[in-house]
Amino acid sequence: MSALSAANLVNNRRRSRSLCAQQLKNDCQAVANSQGVVPTIPTSTSNSRRSSNGVLPSLTRLRIVQCFKSAKPTLGQLILKRACSLRSDIKMFISYLPEEKVEELATDIYNFITNCVNNIEDPDKIGDISIHFGEMHAQLCNLGFRPEFFSTIADATIAECVKLDGGAHKRCETLLAWSQLMAVMFSSVRDGYYAQIRAQRRSSLPQHRQNLLKQASIENRNSSFENDA
Repeated sequence: MSALSAANLVNNRRRSRSLCAQQLKNDCQAVANSQGVVPTIPTSTSNSRRSSNGVLPSLTRLRIVQCFKSAKPTLGQLILKRACSLRSDIKMFISYLPEEKVEELATDIYNFITNCVNNIEDPDKIGDISIHFGEMHAQLCNLGFRPEFFSTIADATIAECVKLDGGAHKRCETLLAWSQLMAVMFSSVRDGYYAQIRAQRRSSLPQHRQNLLKQASIENRNSSFENDA
């Protein structure tokens, strides 16, 4: 094959991928318009996810439930693995954890998604479950967890859950459905996380003051002892 032919082949493939991506975007927009919702396509930013009002269209709920029937407990591990591949600092965070803690995180993610799907008809329940999930992760701050990780975990969850569909529906429709659910879930996850962080800081203030008073008392006693001497 000549160099010119090879270059043309590469350019054709690039154009094909570009057209496919544009078609997927157009299809998602069309589906969103037909359902009367604002599309939430998976990105690494949180602003788009916060546009959801917590109420999912009935067709979206049905598609998610049907899709999740093929989910297995190993889904949490797959999500963590994908998150590590998407973000190097998540990979570093995971590498410092004991193996049993990593398994616990994977199980928590699977249970989190399962509980939300099982309660998909109840937005308030999903909110409570998500807030609790965020509160749990506030305990990991001392181990290196950062709130920016949530957006990557959400993206990884969308990608792995879309694969569960196995082509039963149009990919853009499945992608849109899971994106909308993640918007609802991870908005409340962040709320729970930051609320718990604030609570931890408030509870630590009295102890900090007490330590300062003890230190001042010791210094005063030492000073008095030196003066008496």
